[in-house]
Parts: sequence; C-alpha cells; structure tokens
Amino acid sequence: MSGFIGELERAGQVIAEQAESIRRELAAVDLSAAGLAPIREIGGWTEQELPRLRQRLATINAPMPTLPGLSDPGRLMPYQEASLLAPAEARRQGTALGKRFAAIDPDEFSLTGPYAPDKIAAVLKELGAHRQDAVYSAAFFATLGPSGPQKLDAAVRRLAEEKRADARMAAGTAFAMAVSGGASVPGFAAVMKSVEKSAKSGDNEDEEELAAVSALLSHGNYPDVWLAELVQPALLPDSRITGPTLAGFLNALGNNPAAARLAPGHAVAAPAL
Repeated sequence: MSGFIGELERAGQVIAEQAESIRRELAAVDLSAAGLAPIREIGGWTEQELPRLRQRLATINAPMPTLPGLSDPGRLMPYQEASLLAPAEARRQGTALGKRFAAIDPDEFSLTGPYAPDKIAAVLKELGAHRQDAVYSAAFFATLGPSGPQKLDAAVRRLAEEKRADARMAAGTAFAMAVSGGASVPGFAAVMKSVEKSAKSGDNEDEEELAAVSALLSHGNYPDVWLAELVQPALLPDSRITGPTLAGFLNALGNNPAAARLAPGHAVAAPAL
C-alpha cells in the first residue's frame, strides 16, 4: 500500500504540472481553460485522499489488539473504514471528546440524569468506537494532559463494577493505538513521557499514579521494545511493585508476546564474571 500511495502522490503532481502547462498554452492563444476543470478536480481529489490513505497505512502497520485464541497477533489489524477520519477531523473530534471528559464533575449532585458515571461511560464508549484511529485517540489523551491516566483510572472507579472492564478495555486499546501511530499529535508526546517516567521509576511511592499506568497498559497491543522497557522495573528482584499493579503489568506482557520475550532480558542483570 505504501507503494500505491507513493505512485498516487507522483501522479497527482504530474496531473497538476501538466494541467498548468496546458493552461498556459491556451492562455497564450486566448483560448478558454474551462475544459481543464475535470482534470483539476482529479488533482484535488488526490490531495484530499492522500492523508486518509497514509492514516490507514499507519493503522494497518500498528500492532494488533489481542484477539481471543490468537497467540501472536502479528502486524495486520482489521478496522472499520467508516471509523477512520481525515487527520484534521480526527484531531478535532478527539480533542472535543477529551474536553467533554475533562468537563465532567465526578462529585456533581443531580436529582435528574445524566449522572456523572453515565457521562463517563458515554465518553469511554465513544472513545472505544474510535479506538482504531491513532490520531483521534492521541488527540483525546493529549487533551487530558500528562495526568490523563490517573484521571481516567479515577473516573473508571466511579462506574458500576460490571461496566469497568469494558471501560478499561476502551481506554487501554485506544492508548495503545495512540502510542503506535499518534506520537506526532501535538501534546501527546508529553503524555507518553509521563507514562514512561512513572513506569520506569520502578518504585511504588506514588501508588495511584503507578496503578493508573498499569491499568492503562494492561489492555491493547503496544510496540514491543517500548513496552518491555516500561515493564522491566516491575520484574526486577528488588521491585516493590506488587498486587493489582504488578498484575496489570503482567497482563500487558501477556497481551504482547514479543514484549514478553524481551522483558526478561531487560530485567535480569548479567552475572558477574
């Protein structure tokens, strides 16, 4: 597909150059260039479709979420064509959803709905519907900022027990897609850096922060080396990470076999000679 995108881009450039050359020739002899309009439309269509094709290619090449019974997910990923937006629109909608989430007051008291847990569930359901769109997902998390994982984890805990698993799945798989293909979205790099710093610290001083990161990483398929380096401190013999937080990191490795193969190598120090 990358070859096709390159050929389409070159074809669009040739069409534009040739159309302009013909227009100049017609202008030189005082003839109308109105007949070139359909050709210009083809060039415009090419410019419009190229960003969408590049986004689809990024989605296809991103690691695939774990599927039941699939031991090695590989690199191909089924996705819904309609859920992929043009990059600019994906950023706009992802940002809007992030602002909608940030505006929810979990302690708001209301005699009539929708209540805060309902609003939280609705936002995460919407995020889940776009979890295969890296730009949309990255824009959502970028809007929440570096403390986004903690905010999400605290919000999920407000939901009814039976709704928490789906909510965490939506958040985790969307974050995995964002990490895989949305690093260029403004503001998302700071979120990734915060997650990396928290996970790599290897201590349990800020239990809530580390637990939130663990819960987020426990769903979705992440780049193998990146994930292995994040989980490695939790596997060290002197690690103080235990309980549900450790379980979340182990689940992350269970969902990512390639990272699981790398992590022990990162975690075990070389024996003294």
